[in-house]
Amino acid sequence: MTFQPAAPLHADALEANRAGKLTDTQRADWTSSDRGWRKNELVGAGICAVLGVILLNAAGQRSGSPSQLLLGIAFLVGAVAFVVRGVLNLDTLAADLRTGRVDSVEGAVAKSRGFSSGRSVNELYFVDVDGKRFSIHQKTYAALPDAGIVRLFFLPRSRRVVNFEQLPDRPISPDALEALKSPMSAIRLAATAFGNPDTTRRAEVMASMAAVGHALQAEMGPTDATPPPPDQRDPRPLAEAILGTWKMGPMTVTFSPDGTASMDAAGMARKGPWSVGADGRLHSSALGPDGAADAWVTGDTLTVRADGRSMAFHRASPD
Repeated sequence: MTFQPAAPLHADALEANRAGKLTDTQRADWTSSDRGWRKNELVGAGICAVLGVILLNAAGQRSGSPSQLLLGIAFLVGAVAFVVRGVLNLDTLAADLRTGRVDSVEGAVAKSRGFSSGRSVNELYFVDVDGKRFSIHQKTYAALPDAGIVRLFFLPRSRRVVNFEQLPDRPISPDALEALKSPMSAIRLAATAFGNPDTTRRAEVMASMAAVGHALQAEMGPTDATPPPPDQRDPRPLAEAILGTWKMGPMTVTFSPDGTASMDAAGMARKGPWSVGADGRLHSSALGPDGAADAWVTGDTLTVRADGRSMAFHRASPD
C-alpha cells in the first residue's frame, strides 16, 4: 500500500515549488505519509522475523533441509533490513524530505490508469510528461487536465508529485489546423492521438487539439455577452450592417442582400433565409433552428446571442 497525503496538492505552494523548495505545509503532509510507509515496513519486518524463526526451527529438526535453513536466514536478514530502513529513515521519501528539494518537468500531459496485481486489486493512477512517468494520487489525477501543457513538480528521489501548474498552449501545429477544415480531418487526428504507442507523441497531439478548442472558445467571446450601448455599435441598421461574410474559427457565415444566409462549418453547409424583425432581433435558419436571436455589430465583430450562448464572428469581407 502506498501512503499519500489527503491533500497532495497546494496551489499556494507554487511560488516555493518554482524555486525548487517544499513549503512547511507540504513537508508536514508528506512526513505524515512517510510515517505510514515506515509503519508498513516495521510490520513487514515482524512478518519476516516470524517466518524466519519458523523455518530455522524446522531446519533444526531431523526432517529439516538446507533450503529451509537458507530461506530462514534470508527472512531474518530481510527483517533486519526492514527495521534499519524504518528506524533510520533510509527510504527515498525520507531523504527527499530531509533535503526539501523539488524538481520539475514540463511538457504535454498524458494520464492513464491501471490495476495492481496480487491478492488485492487496487486502481493505479499515472501521468506522463516529457517522457517521464509518475505514479500519482487519485486526487492529483483528477486535478490534472486531460490534455494541455503542464509543469509538474516532484521530489527527485522518491518521484512523488507534489504540485503542478497548467502552462499556456503552444502554437497550434499544422496538423491541428488541418483538423479545422473537415470533420474527417479531425477524426483522423484524434485517431492518431489515441492509437499512437508513443505516449509523448500522443500527448503532444492531444495538447494541440486542446489548443484548438481553447482558441475557438476565445474566438467565440464571452459565454453570455452583454450588448454594448447604442453609441458603441455600428450606426447603420442591423439589416445593413450585417451584410457580408463573417468568420469564427472553422465557421463562415454570409448574409446576402437577397435575404439568404449561408453557413459552412468544417465542411458542413447550411442555407436558409434571414431577416431582422421589427423588434431588431435576427432570424436565420442557417445558424440553427429558426428563432429570434439578439445580434449587434461593433466595428468588425458581429455578436449573436441566443439561449444564453454568444458567438462572436469577425468580418471576412463586406457584401
